[in-house]
Amino acid sequence: MFSEKIRAGNRTYFFDAKKAANGKPYVKFTESKWSSKDETRTRSQLMVFEDDLEKFAKAFARVFRTVNNPR
Repeated sequence: MFSEKIRAGNRTYFFDAKKAANGKPYVKFTESKWSSKDETRTRSQLMVFEDDLEKFAKAFARVFRTVNNPR
């Protein structure tokens, strides 16, 4: 459906909007990290499904605001 990629040093982040086999949307977050020490690439994924997307977005926004506006 839609994909966005961010490169950040030895890491690459992918944000993908997808549709499950049942047609329901979900978001997949992937972190791909390169280690020059042992020349390996690791990949971690998180999938957030339709029923939890709004809760996830609100929690992320709260964390983002806290990081950008420390007291």
